[in-house]
Formats: sequence, C-alpha cells, structure tokens
Amino acid sequence: MSKSSAVDMLEAYRKQTGNKDTHKVTVTWRERIIVFLIVTQLIFTVWVFGGVKLWTNYVNIIFSGVTFLFLFVPFFYKARHFGIRSSTPGENFKLLFKFPVFWFGLLLMIYISIQGFNVSDVFGTDGILWWLIPVSYIEWLPSGFDTPIGGMSPWRTIIMLGAPWLMICTIWVGIRHRRSIRILFVLMCVNNTILAIVAVAQKMTGAKLILWRYGSEAQTFWGTFINGNHGAVFLYLGITVSLSLYFYYFEKSKRKMSKNSFYIIFLGFGIIMSTSSMYALSRGSILAVFILFSMILPIYCIFLYRLREFGVKLLPNYIVVVLIIIFSVKIFNFFDSKLKEEKITHSFSNSINFENSLRYHLYQATWKMIKDNWIFGYGAGSYRYQFPYYQRKYFRENNLKFKYNVFVRFAHNDYLHYLSELGIVGCSFIFLSFLYFSIKYFNKIKSIRFHHTIILVGCSISLLHALIEFHFFNPAVLFFFSLLLVGNLKLLELRV
Repeated sequence: MSKSSAVDMLEAYRKQTGNKDTHKVTVTWRERIIVFLIVTQLIFTVWVFGGVKLWTNYVNIIFSGVTFLFLFVPFFYKARHFGIRSSTPGENFKLLFKFPVFWFGLLLMIYISIQGFNVSDVFGTDGILWWLIPVSYIEWLPSGFDTPIGGMSPWRTIIMLGAPWLMICTIWVGIRHRRSIRILFVLMCVNNTILAIVAVAQKMTGAKLILWRYGSEAQTFWGTFINGNHGAVFLYLGITVSLSLYFYYFEKSKRKMSKNSFYIIFLGFGIIMSTSSMYALSRGSILAVFILFSMILPIYCIFLYRLREFGVKLLPNYIVVVLIIIFSVKIFNFFDSKLKEEKITHSFSNSINFENSLRYHLYQATWKMIKDNWIFGYGAGSYRYQFPYYQRKYFRENNLKFKYNVFVRFAHNDYLHYLSELGIVGCSFIFLSFLYFSIKYFNKIKSIRFHHTIILVGCSISLLHALIEFHFFNPAVLFFFSLLLVGNLKLLELRV
C-alpha cells in the first residue's frame, strides 16, 4: 500500500469518527484535585520569591499535606477504562507502604527531629552579636542546635524537605494516568515561560524591585527569585520540560499522520526560557544551558532521522535547528554589550583566579568541619552557625585575608552542606532515595524515549551544578526538580 493511499484511508476514518479518540481515558476526581493542588502549589511557590520566606515555607508544607491527605479521601467516581478505576483509601495505603522513598523520607524526618530535640548548643544574641552556648546532650544520638526558625533550624529543614517528599509520595500513589503528568508539565511550561518574560522585562526596564514593587535583599534577583542564580536554574529546568513536550507531541503527531503542528509552541517556549536564563548572567546556568543544548541538538537530529518513515522531511527540520542556533546567538548579542562584558567576561576571569579560589578554600574549610563530625553531622540548619569557627581557623592557618569577615550561610556546594549538617547517617536516606529512582529508571531503560531523555539530562545537569551552587536550598527549585524526577518516571511506569 502506498503512503498516499494510507493517508486517504486515515482521513476517511477520521471523518467517520469525528476525529475523536475512541479510547479516551477518564481521569478520576481524586486525580484531578491532586493535579490542581500540585500546580497551584508550584505556581504559588514560584511567584512568592521562590518560596524562600518563612511564611511561604509554612504555606508550602500545608499545601503538600492537604494534597497528600487527598489520597485517603474516599471518592466513588469509578472509571474502568483500560481496567483503571478510582482507587480506595485502603489501596492507596498499601501502595504508599510499598513505596521505599516514603520510608526513607520518614526516617529522615525522624532523624532530623532527634537532632532538633537533642540540643547540643543554644543560640544567644544581644540584638547585635550572636553566640552559641553549649549545653548537655545525649552524645551517642544525633544532635543539633537550638536556633531561630526564621534563620535555619532542624524544624525549618523538616518543613523545606517535607514539602517535596510528600509531593513525591502523592504523585507516586495518586497519579494513575500519563495524561495527568503531561497536564502538569504543560502548565509548568506555561508558568516558566511567563516567569522568563517577566524577568527579561524587569531587566530591560531597569527595575530595582521584584515585580516593580517588592524590595529584595539582593539586587541580583531574577524574575521573582531573590537569588538570580536560582532563578536561572529554575528556568533551565523549565527548558527541559518544554523540549520534552515538543519531542513528545511532535512524534505523536507524525505517528498519527496528523496535520496539527501545535507542538511547535513548546519549542518557542524553550527559546524564550533559554534567552531569559542566559540573560540572567549566571555563570553556572550559562554553562548548564550550553551543555544542555550541546547534548540535545544531536539527540534532535537522531530523533528526526528515526521519524523519516512517517513522512518527516529532514532537510527543513535541520534548517530549523540551524536557525534556532542563529536566533539564540543574535538575541544574546542584542543585549547590552557593555553589561555583558562587565558581568560575564569579568566574572569568568574571576572564576579562574579570585572567586573560584575563595570557593575552593570554603570547600576545604567545610571538609574539615565534616571530618570532625562525619557520622551524625552538626544538625540540620546548623551550617551558618558552626562554619564561622572553621572559617576563622582555616583562614588563619593558611594566612588568607581576603573576604575574611564574610558571613557564609551556605557552602555553595549542596553535597558538602548536607553532609556537614546531616552526616553520613542522615545523607544515606537521601542517597537511598536517589538509588531507588536510579534502579527504577534502569529497569525501564528499554522504554525510555527522547522526551524522557531530555528531562533526565536536565536533572543530571542540575545535580552537577549543585557542586558549585546551593540551589537545592531554594524551595521552588527543589520542588520543581523533585516533580520532574518522579513525574518523568511515572510516565515510564504507567500503562495509559
């Protein structure tokens, strides 16, 4: 049968059926509510300064808790399409108890709680200076500091880590349809694109306030993120979502021989987010975006080649690839060259000489801190209170005078930071969670397609980026990363 006759038969079938999917899956009300709450939570977190304020942490954990509880609310709406129906609370309990990450997360929460109750040092202040007062504690148990929750403390750490943990459990147990995950991804993509446009608009108008209204602790904010580096990370994770959706709907359209080309809009979203992420002038994010596209473009060419049997013309699409590269370069060069030279060229030269050297010494001092208490750590939220002692000691031993009085709140390396606070025991629960997801991905390796690969690439780059940044202490970035990791795996796990 020729290709033209096959297309004619397909068009005739579409006319008879009204071009409707005869196997459309109905999503239960429980699942719809869960999707709505998760999307609402993510949008809220993004637009209230990336969720870094204490009150936003409270709202975040409440959102996650309410969404989690919907797993156990009885719904009688039953959809038996492809054998899938609304699960009962009892069935959800069984699935939850079989989910290893639930237990790893629960053990981590208990571990941090023990640190919070077994206090080794109490925070004191006169309003200007602060100090730590040693107190008696149980030495063979994990311990921590009694510090203000408004800064960092074990209880705030539980709130910050608990929100994505509950969300992961909710998605794993409560989402039963690929369609729900894709709705999540589409809405996230739209939200990130709006954020990217707002961020560029703020920069072009010379805004000194977030959203032209709210003051910021730093003038390096990007969009609604107080830390511009974290805003750039959030955007390049959004790029992976937009490109993943583009790959998926492009392939689906060609396999169904559909004339619909709406998938091109996701490519446009990706370009907008790429431009905004680059314009943030974050060194790590610029490198991350460069690596991302360096890996994606060859994948895209292979992807097009494999679709040639479905009538995809290769040459026009390869021309599109070249045009995208040229367009991105032209847009980037359009920006103020003076700003670019001062912020990027100067920053990269500093990375080789001064700035990178400072971070290297911070890592060395943090490593000494870890070696002194590597089993249990100093307690969740304790880094900014314990590190100054090691900072002074290390800098004196090595005769380092530059930036001596800087108050370091984060290690600028998430792995060293968590290890110093939680120790090997606490970090093992996080490691086991990643190990579980890695095994699940490996078991599905034969089912992984291009749109799954793109998100895996983005998540892997963000994990590498965490070696020189602390973006996983930003609630919005951590929540988004967790959502991508578990959502992408659910796409592989689900049948419909």
